[in-house]
Amino acid sequence: MKRFITIALVTGALLISVTSFASSDGGQILKGWYDRAFGYVVEEAVSEFLTGVIGLNRTISQEKKEQMDEAEDELGKFSLLKTENSVTEMQRYQQQYIEVANKTEEKLKKQNLTAEKNKEISNLESELEDDVEAILKELLQ
Repeated sequence: MKRFITIALVTGALLISVTSFASSDGGQILKGWYDRAFGYVVEEAVSEFLTGVIGLNRTISQEKKEQMDEAEDELGKFSLLKTENSVTEMQRYQQQYIEVANKTEEKLKKQNLTAEKNKEISNLESELEDDVEAILKELLQ
């Protein structure tokens, strides 16, 4: 009889185990586990991606600032160089103009001219000086 009760209990336990296993959906459990695992991996990947993008943005911003500073320095150097060259060119032009005016003055002095011609020359010199002043003002502005 003990044997019969033991077999009945083992059979009952086995029957209950099989029934509960059969009533549970193993695929659903597996799907739930997969969804949780996949969600975690996706969250990690997105987090790492966003961290990389933020770091890249900071790096780009820093490089952009450095390039802007470098461009500003280069522009300042270029401006200074052009200003120096312009002053030098104006001085050279002024010197050439003075030399031409002096040579012309010497030629005119050497010539024996009448008073009328002298007056005319004086007017031309005045006009020439006015033109020189206008040109120099234009160059200096």
